[in-house]
Amino acid sequence: MGCLKTLVAILCLGVTIADEVQQSVREKRGHGGSQYSGSYTSGGAGYHVVGGGGHGAFASEVANQAANQATAVAAGQSASAAAAYGAAASRAAAVSSAAARTAQAAAASKLNQAAQITQAAQGAQAAAFQEAAKTQLATVAEEEAMNTYNFAVATANDIDAAHAEAQALVTQTYQALQHARAVRASQASMAWEAQQAANSLNQQQNLSINDLKSAQAAAAQATAASSKALHKAKGSSGFGNYH
Repeated sequence: MGCLKTLVAILCLGVTIADEVQQSVREKRGHGGSQYSGSYTSGGAGYHVVGGGGHGAFASEVANQAANQATAVAAGQSASAAAAYGAAASRAAAVSSAAARTAQAAAASKLNQAAQITQAAQGAQAAAFQEAAKTQLATVAEEEAMNTYNFAVATANDIDAAHAEAQALVTQTYQALQHARAVRASQASMAWEAQQAANSLNQQQNLSINDLKSAQAAAAQATAASSKALHKAKGSSGFGNYH
């Protein structure tokens, strides 16, 4: 189909060249009334153009020459087409073989890549299992830490409650201490006053004793003086001498 299209194109080119050459000759020679008539037949591989009238012999020769060239080209075209087909088939076979080798190499590369990916996936899965085990251990450690934290918070709360109770007890005992101090101060004052009273009474007692001693001494002296006076009175009256 490609060869036929090429042949028709060459034939049309030859006719066109013949027409242009004939028109050019007419314009140069000034023979506008010359007639040209021609015909060509195509059968198999041969073409022929017949020219006539006026000075059209030159144009017809050119046309016949173009037709002969077209015939030769068409004949060579068949051989060239067969050779081109063979060369194209060889090239296609070579390209197909190269493509097959490339595809096989690509398949081998993909197989190697798949093996590497499989190995990497297995390693990644093993690492994932290890990390999952570590995560489980970390979870247990977290739970233990949470329990310890809760215990510490409870202990701190207990300590806070005990501290509050102790602080209240401190306040109460301080108030009791202040009251005891006040009572002690009051009692000390009363004791001092009592001691002062006792001291005063002791002084009064000493004075009374001294007064009593003085009075007793005076009474003794008076008694002695009275006895002496009575003795003298009896002696002076003579009632004591009857001999």
